[in-house]
Amino acid sequence: MRSRGAVGGRQLLGLRVRQGLHTGRGTVVASWESRRARKAGSISTTLTLPFSTCGGRIRSLLIAMGLAMGYLAVLAPTVSSEARRQRSVRAVGPMIIAEGSAGRLMRGDYEPIDIFMVVYHELWESSLRKMIEGLAGVVDVQVLYSDADRSARRFQRQVKRPCVGPRYMTVDSPWIRDYGPLQATDHGEPLWLDYGYALDRTADDAVPAQLARDHGALLSYEEAPLDGGAVISNGHGLCVITDRSLAETELKGSLAQRRFAANLGCRGMAVIPALPAETTGHSDVFGQFLSSRTLAFSEMSGPDGELLELAVEIIRDTAAALRQRLDVVRVPMVATDDVFYSYVNGTRAGDRFLIPSYAAVDAELQSQAYAILGQAMPGVQLIPIEADEMVTLGGAIHCITLGLKLPGGGRCETLRDSVRRGWMVGERPRAVAGGPQQVRVGIDELAL
Repeated sequence: MRSRGAVGGRQLLGLRVRQGLHTGRGTVVASWESRRARKAGSISTTLTLPFSTCGGRIRSLLIAMGLAMGYLAVLAPTVSSEARRQRSVRAVGPMIIAEGSAGRLMRGDYEPIDIFMVVYHELWESSLRKMIEGLAGVVDVQVLYSDADRSARRFQRQVKRPCVGPRYMTVDSPWIRDYGPLQATDHGEPLWLDYGYALDRTADDAVPAQLARDHGALLSYEEAPLDGGAVISNGHGLCVITDRSLAETELKGSLAQRRFAANLGCRGMAVIPALPAETTGHSDVFGQFLSSRTLAFSEMSGPDGELLELAVEIIRDTAAALRQRLDVVRVPMVATDDVFYSYVNGTRAGDRFLIPSYAAVDAELQSQAYAILGQAMPGVQLIPIEADEMVTLGGAIHCITLGLKLPGGGRCETLRDSVRRGWMVGERPRAVAGGPQQVRVGIDELAL
């Protein structure tokens, strides 16, 4: 699960060594897990070395153990051997081809939205204000306030304007992209998907049900834990997830993973390598589909750059398996320790694109990233939003915002209804045996 908002270093949980077969050859796999503070999930990193003889098996085992212990000693985030491991994984086809998902498609970020949502946080008040100003007249905006303290009341007065509505709702964090509903269409109709979120953030986990009640949406409860930023989609069945995020679903076996992809609305799911030092393991840090045929994907130098190149190959292979054309636009990204300054982690709303702006990044590189994305989205206005505060906590613009497609379309009356008939946090229903539970909750049920 996502490590956003966590502080402090890694806590080592142990080392295990196992043996297995891989594409007809033996492997020694040394892996270890690290857990970030305040999060329920774990991050696994694996190093694979091939062997072909008994003596080679012993030597490889000793080498793998030695290298793993070296990792533990220095907590090194990346080495070229990680890229070699991922290439060996690619030999068996790191993609999931789903079955039975013809009627369901996960929505793409570029597709039209009816309402733009963001959670108020005093750390980035100026950024929120600029977002609201930039989207004026383009889309309805709803700001979620977890409490009515003085700074929140002041901000609410400052941004008061037509089609910008407040919503008081208890939340644990501002990362609404991750706990808000994922979205799909089922035979053309909007369908919201509610996956499990962090065990220590129960208020966040209840948000999808509350929003579904507000807007009369059809909500499907899913068993697996999954953060919204973990998966990106082109809206036509091509999806991308990292190996770390897929592992955190705890789904074992190809059948369970194919069902998982199908429920999301993914006909083909590219499983790409997570970058070892990047704490979230989410694909929205590295990529965003700008259209059904265009993917903006980050590029870097060094070992992380090798893994990103491998990721692009895997995504291209998955698109080819679906017989879909795919153009990839590479956008520069830099990192300092575990802070990744991504420019594709922005949010599209109509003909506007809220793009991160970083004071910590060289101005020339930032201008280059803006020029690349602007050329890739003709007719779309880029609106730079300061993101230095949020990126140090593990996310940027895409992570703190959420665009929703509503059953009845967007309108200011929807905002007024949700404010007037809002409800308090309730218990999250359990999924029924034999498949996800779908519940339509309408506005008429909300009278208190």
